Amino acid sequence: MKPYACVRVLVLYAAMHWSGMLLFAQPVVPTYEDRMTEALELRRQGHAALAEKLYDTVLRDNPKDVDALVGRGFCRLGDPSRAHEALNDFRTAAALAPRYADAYIGMARACELKGKRSMATAILKDGINALATDSAASRYFAHLCWENSFFPTARAVDKAFKPDPGRALIARPFSAMADESYDRLFNDDTWWVSSLVVQYKPRPDLQAWAAAMPVGRYQRTDFLAGAGAAFRYDKFLSLTYEGLFSDKAGFCPVQKHRPLVLYALLRSTVLGLGADLSAYADGWARLGRAEITQYAGDSYAHYAFIAGKDNVDQNIVAHVGDMQYVRDGKFAIGFGGSYGNETADLVGSEYTQSLVQSIFASFSFVINPLVALRTTLGREWRDHDSFRTMVNVGTTVNF
Repeated sequence: MKPYACVRVLVLYAAMHWSGMLLFAQPVVPTYEDRMTEALELRRQGHAALAEKLYDTVLRDNPKDVDALVGRGFCRLGDPSRAHEALNDFRTAAALAPRYADAYIGMARACELKGKRSMATAILKDGINALATDSAASRYFAHLCWENSFFPTARAVDKAFKPDPGRALIARPFSAMADESYDRLFNDDTWWVSSLVVQYKPRPDLQAWAAAMPVGRYQRTDFLAGAGAAFRYDKFLSLTYEGLFSDKAGFCPVQKHRPLVLYALLRSTVLGLGADLSAYADGWARLGRAEITQYAGDSYAHYAFIAGKDNVDQNIVAHVGDMQYVRDGKFAIGFGGSYGNETADLVGSEYTQSLVQSIFASFSFVINPLVALRTTLGREWRDHDSFRTMVNVGTTVNF
């Protein structure tokens, strides 16, 4: 090979080598699929701001990408002050793709954040009509409505389009709760309660339970059995009922009935009205109940006012309050107390009132989605004298 030919070969080799190195050094540009997949994962992990930035990059390339519009809309829903921005994203997506079920869910949620419940209801009806000719899309829309607590719409779509036989709205619809309670009285007597409650929740708006509860006091044992149910009409109105029955007339009521109506006045404030009706051998205790619960995420503060007549027709008034802080959805700690009166017999036919006060602390820990543990410690005073120390331990198993 001639010298100049060798030089040409070396120059060509070097050019190829360095061009390859430069090509290798260039940053890899994420594909559309990469960006959308990463944004969805960030949303699921709760990093809405980071996900929104990725959706922004997609929409800069294509402002009519309905998936990116809907994804960005759900990111913005995490901040109530940006509900209007989220609503615009969902509206744009629905205009571009009228059968996009997620867009209607997003619009309805945004309207609720803005306090426009009637508009949210109208949007969900628009979604039903837009998807009416597509059974698969309608069933998917029903599933989204269940997930987002739009219960009346979900029930209506289920009625029009029979759900798939294998549909599971609740991952673990059964749960069993076992508790043991021991109270040590000032006179060294012991009160105890063992309870087992089995609950079934086939849908997010409906649950029912059955309970068995042996109770021991004053060296005697009574047995209570009962059942209850709860129904959520929509996000705001709930109805519950619990009934207990005893096998004999004793220190426990022969029967007890507890109806309760709950209404969400605001997004995080729930009001309740109910009754506690208990039948004893010598008459009925008739108590009314008014309560309020303020939520902050999973944590809450709760107060109840209870008043009425006991089974010997004496006035009863009580105040009960408690609060609970939940961390990471796994650990919870709570505190509470009560203040009220209870009727006590005197010699003869007259009655007197005893002041009853109590405090308690509760702890619970979710080990995994299947098992949770809890305990409660408390103290009660009557007429300012120590009356009993209370200990409760329990577990919940989901399956």
